[in-house]
Amino acid sequence: MSQVTLSPKEPPAPSRPACLAVIVRHGQTVYNRKNLFRGRYDLPLDDVGIEQARSTAAFLAAAGAVSGPVTAVYSSPLRRARETALPIAELLGLEVAVAGELNDVDVGRWEGRSAPEVETLDAGLYRMWSKEPARFAFPGGESLASVHARTAAFLDRLPARHDGQNVVLVTHRVPAKLIVAHILGLGAEIFWRVRIDNCSISAARLSAEGHVLTLVNSTWHLPAGDEESGSRAAKPDF
Repeated sequence: MSQVTLSPKEPPAPSRPACLAVIVRHGQTVYNRKNLFRGRYDLPLDDVGIEQARSTAAFLAAAGAVSGPVTAVYSSPLRRARETALPIAELLGLEVAVAGELNDVDVGRWEGRSAPEVETLDAGLYRMWSKEPARFAFPGGESLASVHARTAAFLDRLPARHDGQNVVLVTHRVPAKLIVAHILGLGAEIFWRVRIDNCSISAARLSAEGHVLTLVNSTWHLPAGDEESGSRAAKPDF
C-alpha cells in the first residue's frame, strides 16, 4: 500500500515563520453512535473509537506520513480527545499538551439530547442552528462565533511557536469545522459546508503570510466502515 504524505508541494515555503498543523477529530463515542449532542459532556471513546485512535496514531507515526518530525501533540481537555491524542503522542515519543482553545463547544441545555428532542424543545433556535450558524448560540452555552474566535487565535500563534515544525491538534467536530473555515479566511457561515468525521485528518500549512488548507476530512487511514457515515473515503490525491 502506498504511503500518503501530508506535506504539500505548493506553495513554496514562506519566508516568515511557518508550520504544518495536522487536525484530528476524536474517535467515536456512544453519543456519536446515538447521534446525541455532546458538548462538554466528558465521554470516553467506545471500542470503535479506540481502534480509530490506534489506526490514526499508526498512520501519523509511519515513516513519511508527515514530512519532518512532529514536535507537539495538542489536545482538547475532554477525555474523548485525550484518549485519541495519547496513542499518537506515545508512538511519536511525545507528551500530550492540553489546550483549552481546542475544547468542544458548550451546547448548554442541548447536551445529551437528540435532534428531534431539541427541535421540539427549541424549535426556533434549532432552525437557526440549521440555517444561520453564524448568528447561532447554544441556549445556556456558547456561540459558534466564539468557538471560531478562540480556535483562530490558537491557530494563528502556532507558526511563531513551532517555526519549521509539524504539530498535531486533536479536537472535536465543531472546532475542527471552524478551524477549516478560518484557514480559508471565512467564518461560521460555512459551518454546514464542511464535513469532519470521527478520527478524520485535515491539514494546513500555517504562516503569518496566510494559511493554506492542504487536506480535509481524510479517513483513508481508518478501517472500512469506521466513519460516522459508514462509508470509506477515497485515498487523498496530493
